[in-house]
Amino acid sequence: MSMIYQKEPAEVSKAIQSGLKKMARRGAFTTPLLRKGVIDKAEEPIPVRALPVYNIGLNDLAKGKDSSAAIQTGWRYTIQQNNEIVAHAATTIDEKGAHHFAAINEGPIVRGMSKAIEFAEKQDVIKKGKYEVRLLIVPALYVAALWLVDKVANVDYAIPIEPSQPPFIVNEIIPFQDFLEILQNKAKSVLAEERDEAIIGGS
Repeated sequence: MSMIYQKEPAEVSKAIQSGLKKMARRGAFTTPLLRKGVIDKAEEPIPVRALPVYNIGLNDLAKGKDSSAAIQTGWRYTIQQNNEIVAHAATTIDEKGAHHFAAINEGPIVRGMSKAIEFAEKQDVIKKGKYEVRLLIVPALYVAALWLVDKVANVDYAIPIEPSQPPFIVNEIIPFQDFLEILQNKAKSVLAEERDEAIIGGS
């Protein structure tokens, strides 16, 4: 199998199932599609695939740190209802390592992640290898990407996910090291601008 999906811990699955059922019972879905599903008495939303979520901080990127600085912050599930992908549900990991239901999302990243996975599955370089699929998010730079971790040759790839910002091209496969260098340069620029604004504001 060219793309490997980690099996999430039982605690993660339990947190998601519990969170979704609790929201469904209370009619507490605030996102449009899931709220409509409650009104239309559709089937309960079902978590169908989970990806581990990793974050890299702006300061770590600006310091030139590599992928080892990426920290797993939780899991993100694709949520299906009536055989349609309608949302994501996320968990977080607390300081003690426990997993908790965090949020529901119906934004562009839901479609974007599905498209990126479909794109990845068609790439010859991915078909020929074994790649563990992760979701990498850099909130400060408005960037999200599939992180395809090479389990054979140690040559990772990244696929920027819609709605990632330029200079990244959505659904383009690039060596992870190149992707990381772009992030590092963007981080340096952002921090430099923040320092300049602070100097101007304090003058």
